[in-house]
Amino acid sequence: MLLSVFTGVIGLAVHIVFLFSIFDIYFKSPIIHGLPAYEVPLPSPASRLVLIVADGLRADKIFELQKNGTSRAPYLRSIITEKGSWGVSHTRVPTESRPGHVALIAGFYEDVSAVTKGWKQNPVEFDSVFNRSRNVWAWGAADMVHLFTKGDHEKHVHAHTYDTNEIDFADEDASRLDLWVFGKLQEFLHSAADNQTLIEMLRQDKIVFFLHLLGLDTIGHGYNPDSTEYYENIALVDRNIRHMVKLIEEFYQEDGKTAYIFTSDHGMTDWGNHGAGNPSETETPLIAWGAGIAPPRLSGRDGYYDGYSEAWNLSLYRRVDINQADLAPLMAVLLGVPIPINSLGVLPVEYLNTDWHFRAVALLTNARQILAQFKQQKQIIEDTTFSLFFRQFRDMMPKRQHELIEMIETLLKQSRYKEAVQVIEKFIELSLKGLVYYQKYDRLELIEMIETLLKQSRYKEAVQVIEKFIELSLKGLVYYQKYDRLTLSIAVALGFTGWMAFVILLVLRNYTGIMCKSLESQSNKRNQDWQGKVKIISTSILVLFLSTILLYVQNARVMYYFYFLIPIVLWTMVFYELDVYYEAKAYLRRFDVKMWFVTMTVVAILAMELVVITFFYRGIMSLGLLVIGCWPFSTTLSKKMCCTWLIGCIVLGIFPLLPVIGKQHNYTLVTLSGWVCIIIFSYCARRPEMGLIRNSRQIPKEPQRSVILTAVQVVLIWVAIAIVRSTADSIERKEGLPLFNQILSWLLLILSPVLCLFSTTSLLNRLQNLTLSLLVPFLLMCIFYESLFLMALCFVMFLWICIEHQLSGSTLRLQDMTFESQDASSQTKAVTYHIRIDDIRKAYFFIFFMLVAFYGTGNIASLNSFSISSFYCFMTVFRPFTMAAILLIKVLIPLLIVSCAFRALLQSIKVSNTALFLLVVVLSDFTALHFFFLIKDSGSWLDIGMSISHYLLAMGMIIFTAVFHGLAWFMTTFSLECSGHELKRHLL
Repeated sequence: MLLSVFTGVIGLAVHIVFLFSIFDIYFKSPIIHGLPAYEVPLPSPASRLVLIVADGLRADKIFELQKNGTSRAPYLRSIITEKGSWGVSHTRVPTESRPGHVALIAGFYEDVSAVTKGWKQNPVEFDSVFNRSRNVWAWGAADMVHLFTKGDHEKHVHAHTYDTNEIDFADEDASRLDLWVFGKLQEFLHSAADNQTLIEMLRQDKIVFFLHLLGLDTIGHGYNPDSTEYYENIALVDRNIRHMVKLIEEFYQEDGKTAYIFTSDHGMTDWGNHGAGNPSETETPLIAWGAGIAPPRLSGRDGYYDGYSEAWNLSLYRRVDINQADLAPLMAVLLGVPIPINSLGVLPVEYLNTDWHFRAVALLTNARQILAQFKQQKQIIEDTTFSLFFRQFRDMMPKRQHELIEMIETLLKQSRYKEAVQVIEKFIELSLKGLVYYQKYDRLELIEMIETLLKQSRYKEAVQVIEKFIELSLKGLVYYQKYDRLTLSIAVALGFTGWMAFVILLVLRNYTGIMCKSLESQSNKRNQDWQGKVKIISTSILVLFLSTILLYVQNARVMYYFYFLIPIVLWTMVFYELDVYYEAKAYLRRFDVKMWFVTMTVVAILAMELVVITFFYRGIMSLGLLVIGCWPFSTTLSKKMCCTWLIGCIVLGIFPLLPVIGKQHNYTLVTLSGWVCIIIFSYCARRPEMGLIRNSRQIPKEPQRSVILTAVQVVLIWVAIAIVRSTADSIERKEGLPLFNQILSWLLLILSPVLCLFSTTSLLNRLQNLTLSLLVPFLLMCIFYESLFLMALCFVMFLWICIEHQLSGSTLRLQDMTFESQDASSQTKAVTYHIRIDDIRKAYFFIFFMLVAFYGTGNIASLNSFSISSFYCFMTVFRPFTMAAILLIKVLIPLLIVSCAFRALLQSIKVSNTALFLLVVVLSDFTALHFFFLIKDSGSWLDIGMSISHYLLAMGMIIFTAVFHGLAWFMTTFSLECSGHELKRHLL
């Protein structure tokens, strides 16, 4: 018992540390403190800026033409063709509102770990365009507007917000949120006429009007982006922007000093969600016009080959795509305020309607601001690294060949090929003979060259050099942000392998017969083993001491101590148990089973690789289920049982082949599946094995309270069906969520899982009541075929229990078994029980069925695969944490059913829980190690987001398997005893 607790504590600590290690290795905070601010030293093109953010607006939905050839946003389209510049703004993962607004206004992308710190409030203070402005007036949702009113900035950022209760996804007219914003702006401008102080503030320069429009996001969640309501809201926004521009221009007497930028924080999937990296989520519109903004350009290609411009019938007008963070320096330059110090955006000079001198100076300011981050990041790394080990970023060492390369490219564009060849030859000569010479220059020489070009009025050449300089600065910044990646990755990988090796040796020592011989016949060897283990411990202590000193000298962060010291401790434990390895090796040699061992190892690796592939392709689970379905035919089971098992696996395998549940709704199917559940469980309740209604003399009859409880639970399924149907009809009629349905849904969500605790601990009866208790809240969250999937999963789990029980050769029948408060095997067989190859199969089946439960109805690695409709029985008003909790319950219910079935299986065959659990951990760690090496931080944002999700899911399954096991123990073992009369009084 003590060993199990010790192993569990060590394992939990190791996995929690390694779970969060990827955020130190791959995704560090981009915020650097103590940086100087840089401002363009020239008059600004605009005195004021109007920033309009249409939350949740997809680029294609506003740019494309309707079937009749007209635009959904005619005014904004006329801006593209007559007044301003346009393009696609590419966002990053996570495509949520807070990170999107931070990128737009502050110019940097939040690291993914910020998701753990809340959706509504930014975890740290940061610099932004709003901070640098003289005054900002903002209207919109409180959680977005108040992002920029923290600390000292609250005085000059004037926020006007509506109540969050107004954000109702089932609202008949969510566009009123946008009308509120436009209405408040109009009232504000009208009220200024009677307020001299306000007039003076509005006449100043460097002011911002920020309009956050949430209507499209709310409607998109509720009705999806292909709905009529979504399209109508686009038209409404367009009309009101036209009216707003007219009001502002009249107020300022058309002084030509107002710049306008219209964009979005993120897009939306076809089924109305966002958060991942699909193009529909990361591609948002950008339309800019007014003071300092370039007019439409009709000549030249835009260099994009994605077909969007042609599809939107805008190929005649030059399109300029940007990264979302590039808007921050653009807005700062237009207003003449310092660029936010942590901005990673690159000024898109194509959007500026200024001379080349201004563009070059502005871009140079941007370059200095980025270089400051590079220098500070380099200094941080240099201060925490021994000079002997410090590696410079070579690309930022000034090399004159950059000048020659640019000259070559210019000559080639001008078709002056002979001269280009001469320059190329000279370039090669200098590259070969003068490499050392070029590396002697300090990187600031590039700045001096830029300044020289500016003095000579060679602005275009200066812009080219500055753009190259910014590119190198950004590369250097990324280089130093990733400086410790390789070292940390090696440390974490060593920790993973050390833990897996330790668990394997622990299982071999305590749950196999390999060590029996050595314990009986080689007791005299203990003194020699003891001396060797003393040396191992001494060496380990010395290495730990030296590593700690090295980390301390380098001012390493606290988590670094865990990353580097944990592998040392784990491998010490492995070497301490090395005698088990030698005994296992001798065992294989003695019984001549090396080939068998190699074969089984290869089969196990291939089986786990199948698990890894299922994370990428759901359909592979169907193939795995087919193989698992055929497995019993190689056993002694009856043909009837084998065929039943195969049919069950085939039916369950259909669901991963079905489309992911997204925008599809089919409440008729939900209702039908509910009635199927009622029929099946009514039939099961009448089976004599259950001891409820029909009974035989060999089976003891269940108490009356079990009969009443089962009847009540079947009735509650009917109630859940009625609530789902009624709520769906009400929302379809745009009447919102009925209050009675909402109250009843919350009561069922809370009370239904508790009802199973009133059941007896009879194995079959408790499993039935447990399934009914979880099925009721699950039905309330269903919108398509999820309930049918859960029924198929329950059926396969029941067959699995029956099959393993028959194969175990137990003389005790399932109907005679009960869930014991303490596992008998842990008391009487913990020492003598020896695992078999079949136990590894059981552990693998458990992992595979957990994945089937996880991925059976959707891509749970991406939260955006869930429809907001799943919450409609409980709420329609935006409550992110409450919605996340409901979503978590929906995800956990199938997992909990698999865990309870696994506990019933272990109970029925009297296998050591600890032994099987350790096997599950080893196999799961093998999967997690795969995903650790598959994590990406470059490439498409869809790939990056999925790689992070896969690793977190793999690690989370390992950690929460123990939690599920404990929860399954509670829900199968704990019982609230009361009489049948009391149960009637409580439930009826």
